[in-house]
This record gives sequence, structure tokens and C-alpha cells, in this order.
Amino acid sequence: MQMSFYASYAHILQIPLFSTGRKAVAECTNCQEVLEEEYFTHDLTEVQQQVNAKTIVPPLHFIGLGIMVVAVLCFEIFY
Repeated sequence: MQMSFYASYAHILQIPLFSTGRKAVAECTNCQEVLEEEYFTHDLTEVQQQVNAKTIVPPLHFIGLGIMVVAVLCFEIFY
């Protein structure tokens, strides 16, 4: 069994602003059947929770939010 995690982000002009959630899927290495989160067994759910607790969203994925904050502050200061 191989488990993969996917994150989705809110974007403006292809610049990520913030994470809107994560999704996990598991794929059987023998038959290539794909299971989504709602069909996970108890064991897969435990593994998913352990991995979710250890992983973080990379800080670079919030660069759009930082750019927007700087832009708003500059606009407020100079106008």
C-alpha cells in the first residue's frame, strides 16, 4: 500500500495564498486500486493521522499572502 498526500491552495494569478486543505489517497501496489480517505480502514486512518501530525506546509507556499500584506501596507503608507 502506498499513501500519497495532496494539498490544495487558494490562488490569485497562480500565486498560492494559503492552504485550503489536504487530501490523502492510498494505492494498492498489487492491483493499483485507489482508496480515498472516506474508504480508509482503521489502520490506514491511523497512519494518515500520524503522517499529518509530522508534516507541515512549506513556508514558501504562503508567499502570496506575504506579498499581499506588503502591498497593502505600502499602499496605506504611501497613499
